[in-house]
Amino acid sequence: ALRPGGWLVLEDFASRLIDRTWPVTDPTASALFAKALPVMGRLLADRGADVTWAQRAHQHLRQLGLVEVGAAGFFTVTQGGTPGALVDSANFSQVRAEAVAAGSLSDAEIDGILALTEDPAFTLSSNPLITTWGRRGSA
Repeated sequence: ALRPGGWLVLEDFASRLIDRTWPVTDPTASALFAKALPVMGRLLADRGADVTWAQRAHQHLRQLGLVEVGAAGFFTVTQGGTPGALVDSANFSQVRAEAVAAGSLSDAEIDGILALTEDPAFTLSSNPLITTWGRRGSA
């Protein structure tokens, strides 16, 4: 449906592209967060999310014949208690029952993650947002 000369721009989060943990004074806190992130990814994939799409979109647009295809990523580094960290808090709160039932995380571990996402001493990064673009040729 893209007109000749028209641009297509896609954005998605690349949840497996980077290590979202950052050096902190408590290595145990960083390890807990690092343990929980793949659990979230598996739960998303189990629900049908394609957690690798952001990394494959560039090649997909090229295969579709678009030209001037490019991509750029952006992520933020933030502390617990900020809006970005509270997104993680909401996400882990929403999957708590399923993660515990599957034996992936304990209630105590999720309580620890929720505390970290509210602790200003804890540093984390967002998932990278990957913007991918391409233009349909004129002919």
